[in-house]
Amino acid sequence: MSFTTLSFALFYPATFCLYWALGARRAQNLLLLAASYLFYTWWDWRFCGLLFATSLTDYLIARRLAPERRPRVRRAWLWLSVTTNLSVLGFFKYYGFFADSVRDGFATLGMEASLPTLSVVLPVGISFYTFQSLSYVVDVYRGRLPPAERADEYLVYVAFFPQLVAGPIERGSHLLPQFLRPRRFDPTWAAEGGRLILWGLVQKLVLADNLGRLFVDLVYDAPENHGAFVLAFATVCFAFQIYCDFAGYSNIAIGLARTLGFDLMRNFAYPYFSRSPAEFWRRWHISLSTWFRDYLYIPLGGNRCGRGRQAFNLLFTFLVSGLWHGPAWTFLIWGGLNGLGVLPALFLPQRGGGPQEPPAGRGWLPSLRDVLQMGGTFAFLCLTWVFFRSASLEQAVTVLTGLTRPESGILPLKRLGTSEGYWSLLAAALLAGYLLWEWAARDRPFPLSIGDWPAWVRWPVYTLLGWTIVLMYPPVTGAFIYFQF
Repeated sequence: MSFTTLSFALFYPATFCLYWALGARRAQNLLLLAASYLFYTWWDWRFCGLLFATSLTDYLIARRLAPERRPRVRRAWLWLSVTTNLSVLGFFKYYGFFADSVRDGFATLGMEASLPTLSVVLPVGISFYTFQSLSYVVDVYRGRLPPAERADEYLVYVAFFPQLVAGPIERGSHLLPQFLRPRRFDPTWAAEGGRLILWGLVQKLVLADNLGRLFVDLVYDAPENHGAFVLAFATVCFAFQIYCDFAGYSNIAIGLARTLGFDLMRNFAYPYFSRSPAEFWRRWHISLSTWFRDYLYIPLGGNRCGRGRQAFNLLFTFLVSGLWHGPAWTFLIWGGLNGLGVLPALFLPQRGGGPQEPPAGRGWLPSLRDVLQMGGTFAFLCLTWVFFRSASLEQAVTVLTGLTRPESGILPLKRLGTSEGYWSLLAAALLAGYLLWEWAARDRPFPLSIGDWPAWVRWPVYTLLGWTIVLMYPPVTGAFIYFQF
């Protein structure tokens, strides 16, 4: 079930009430475990066994690995976990891509390759919970985390329903201890969670679904029928569609967890105000980018080697990140382009701090230099989003070629009287309002973090956002984009 469905609207309040009524930590954990597997069953009951088997395997491996003192045996247990996790992920996610690529490669040489054709269904959330479970075993191997004592505590850590399907990808050192300590209902904490949920619903239902349904999908389904302005504007709309869709999911997930007494890591920090691609990747999908940094880039050597090797480590990490998103050449190119965009950070001093700092400083108006850097970074990111959104390399080439066909005027007047022009203006107004709100709130953890405002200001804001959701609720709510990864 998705966060925006009626079934979840019934599932969550029942779970919330029973959870806090139980009071005892272990009873709460068992309820969360049962609720999480029920939540996952709603997607496809056949893969509950896979989730359970991979989780239990890593739990048992960590239990055997931790007390072991022989280095070779410890490495053997670690590689058993790595091999098991990546083999399962690779089979379900990449078998078809590998088989097709090999078949096409032999075909170009005039030969035939008869690889078995399998119709493999991708288990929802497998990329996320595989990385979460794998990082736990690696941290136990490194001595940074003691192994979980009880199987049920580890199983609920992996399957925790708010972030099971699309993250944030949590670390065992952060989330697992929260299942081990008593939890008491905190009205202030729950209110902040409610605001996160409300803001996430606005991002998903008001912005992401409407941008996709009314403009992006129509243009990208037939890019050859459109000129440069429409293609460029559709790409900008997609940049905000995927941001609001995924950040909306993350905010809802973090908010749900807070109402249950858990703290999940921040996943987005106003990324489109970044002044360089390197800063963007410190603010975008933080749980994944830091995962690749800690478990791939640094083990490859990170910054502890020469410039050439650093560049290789960085580009390889981004290529793997692109492939993580999906078995397609478009994702591989998307990852490679972002790697090239971040590459100058290895050799040149970069502006922009970490995700805890407000982007572009604290002033109300950005400097001209900031505007130019943010605009250039956003333009580069939109170029890479063309590959991410396109269904094939051919479609990406069609879009990029179309962007070179100029139209008369910045905003062709001939479009203003058409439905396309109407939706373009509506989308532009929505994006402008959203950007202004984010800019004004960029020194806060998220734009609706207004718990310190007086009630007579807060409640009209909540009411306005609630009615905005009702009035702009899409006829059909689309699945969260990152569910496919």
